[in-house]
Amino acid sequence: MTIHATPVRDLSIAPNIRPAITPAALETMKASILQEGVLQNLIAVPMANGTGLAVIAGITRLTALQQLIASGALPADTTVPVLVRADIDANGVDALAIALSENLVRTGMDFVDECAAMLALAKGGKSEADIAALFGYKPRTVRERMLIAQVRPEALDLVRAGTRSLDWARALTLADATFQARVLDDITANPQAWREAEDIRTHLTRATIPTAYALFEASAYTGPIVSDFFEGDRFADAGQFWDLQNEAIEGRVADLEGEGYRVEVLRGEPFADWQYEDAPQGVAGNAFIEVMANGAVRVITGKVPLQAAAHVGADALDVAPPDAGIAPWEVRATGRVVDYANAHKSAILQARLAGDFEAALRYATLAMLGAHNAAFTVQPFAFPGAPGVRTGAAFDAVTAASLEEAAVREAGPEALALVVGMDRPALERLFASLVARRAGLRRAQPDTHPQSAANLLCGGVDVRAYWTPDAAFFGLIPTPDLRRLAAHLVPDIDAPKAALMARQGLIKSLDAAFAGAKDNTLDRAACARLNTWVPGILSFPAHIATGEEEATTALDAESALFGAF
Repeated sequence: MTIHATPVRDLSIAPNIRPAITPAALETMKASILQEGVLQNLIAVPMANGTGLAVIAGITRLTALQQLIASGALPADTTVPVLVRADIDANGVDALAIALSENLVRTGMDFVDECAAMLALAKGGKSEADIAALFGYKPRTVRERMLIAQVRPEALDLVRAGTRSLDWARALTLADATFQARVLDDITANPQAWREAEDIRTHLTRATIPTAYALFEASAYTGPIVSDFFEGDRFADAGQFWDLQNEAIEGRVADLEGEGYRVEVLRGEPFADWQYEDAPQGVAGNAFIEVMANGAVRVITGKVPLQAAAHVGADALDVAPPDAGIAPWEVRATGRVVDYANAHKSAILQARLAGDFEAALRYATLAMLGAHNAAFTVQPFAFPGAPGVRTGAAFDAVTAASLEEAAVREAGPEALALVVGMDRPALERLFASLVARRAGLRRAQPDTHPQSAANLLCGGVDVRAYWTPDAAFFGLIPTPDLRRLAAHLVPDIDAPKAALMARQGLIKSLDAAFAGAKDNTLDRAACARLNTWVPGILSFPAHIATGEEEATTALDAESALFGAF
């Protein structure tokens, strides 16, 4: 590499070097050249067609020389010292890097050109770290500049002209080309339109939710995402977000219950921390999941009402016993699992009563005698738990019974005459239906009493004839329990594999296994195991197996009255 005195007429600006030279900088350079001459050599590379040299460093000097010659201030054959780099391609990224380092960066590069130059370097193969080192920036700044460089040129012209700010350009990176064109058209029609960056951000993100708020795995979301390098990405499909978020909240509730907390979900209202204090040692206490309208979720654990901490024990606040010693196939009696079990067992009880006049008569008699857990009210029984889990053959039977009752009620003033005039079979069916609709388990805990009316009535019932485990059921179970159940019940899943699976994967695997067993698509042994599985919480009476059988107690007067049911 040597420096040659080269005629200015043989020099041109390299194709990929397009700096913005301010008039003031150009006039200053002209004055310097006329007074002092060219004090620093230019850097050029041979043109591919062999017709001259392409200058990659010293663009301002070359432009000033060309204008001075054109105006007659310098002779046409003026020469300038040029370092020729024959080892560099005029169109390559190395030429651009030298231009930036030797000329543009040193002279205070125009912001928009700086962004474009960084993007060109990246497209040419330079890493963010290389570009950052060249400009003296952090890699994050380089990524920011490259995003801005991809905004429509007309928008960048507004930034260069000073009519829009750098923050405005940042906001415009959220928009696609169509919306950017709309913004530019609006500004052409009204120069005051879209004046502030916040105008753009508000419009683009008003129905979006920050991805940082998600409790679920981001890969589960398949909708559009508004990418915002500066403020953080946002989910654009609020409906899908809430479907996934609510599912994840339900999973969090199940896990907290599994840890022994009594859980309350607060939707749209903040946790009233002034009403609570920390639970005493050894007491799990309450947990609150604060769900705000903007998608944010906060979990608060280990709280009890003020003035209550000194007066409560672990038994009063814990809702889930530890799983130490629990059988591998069992389900713990967390709050929502108990509600679920009592709802389904109540439906099974009602189905049993609605189809058997003698059973209904005995149940009504026990209720009037005040027998254990055999009360019924004037209004139909209110099932505990969420409506979404009330599916299955038992609930179908309950619905049929309620329709039969409703048909009689629709008779209005003639109902009395209708009932009085019924024959014995019709009256027995109606009586059984009415008793059934008003019967159910009203306990907040599992019904473990062997002589309760429900257990005496349904002690020999085949629970699986009415109930099949499904995703709604497994969604109530704490994640550690799901792993234990999957390893015990699902073919091809062992404990190490279950330990690596996410909550939703465990639920889907369990649901699919039971559905496959029901359809007999699994091997015989797996079908037999799955099709006969009933967790102790859903048995009559409820009994959580721990490996030791409880002693049986003799039937009392209630069972004698009830007979051989």
